[in-house]
Amino acid sequence: MFSFHGARRFGRRSLVLAAGGALVLAVAGGVAYATIPDANGVVHLCVASNGGVRAIDADASKQNAQDCKANEQAVDVSQSGQPGPAGPQGPKGDTGATGPAGPAGPQGPKGDTGATGATGATGATGATGPAGAQGPKGDTGATGAAGPAGPQGPKGDTGPAGAGAMWALVRSDGLRVAGSTGVTSTEVRTGVYRVTFPSSPSGCAVAVTPAQYAGAGLIGINSNTIDPPNISRFFTALQDLSTPNSVAIGERDTSGALVEGPFGIVATC
Repeated sequence: MFSFHGARRFGRRSLVLAAGGALVLAVAGGVAYATIPDANGVVHLCVASNGGVRAIDADASKQNAQDCKANEQAVDVSQSGQPGPAGPQGPKGDTGATGPAGPAGPQGPKGDTGATGATGATGATGATGPAGAQGPKGDTGATGAAGPAGPQGPKGDTGPAGAGAMWALVRSDGLRVAGSTGVTSTEVRTGVYRVTFPSSPSGCAVAVTPAQYAGAGLIGINSNTIDPPNISRFFTALQDLSTPNSVAIGERDTSGALVEGPFGIVATC
């Protein structure tokens, strides 16, 4: 769980993701990191009116203790909580191809020795004949037919889910026009979007950048049916605690006003 102390506005937020005690901030199209929690595990941040964020050492017992400036707002960030329950087991995979025949089994035990027969009469020893010449090497015989396939072995245990990237391209009106399986998006209000992943993005590196989907059939917001990105846009992101596995994205222009525009988001885990 993430807990915030001090006033804050929904539109100027930074993405906070916890992984092993580290604080992760994704700001202005990239990812920035601060790892200086105090003795109580709290990170002290200063948020400037222009959207800039910086971490400070606010320990009053130190000579070099820092405070936020007049044009900055103080925000304290901490983390706590237990790991959530394991997700449901995925669907059964397709049956694999039949494997090759297994090796021959071990040799059986030796049988009992039979009764000894009667000894025959010893014949006369014949003369030793001369050694014969060695014959030529015979041709290699044809390969025999393949034996029948052995029975299929039992189904193996389901392996753990692999790590990877979860991503989406989001249109100005919040519609997801492309992305990895299970990622959805919506526009909460003007310039504020919610992106929901199939699993928690906590502990993942998240990047948000202006982007455009150029695939066939795109219906944009503008009258000329295109939805161009604006490289002068700034993005703030924060884990959305109201919706599981979600991140709230705020898009602003250079004046700081919330605006609409297409963007791409990637969570690399």
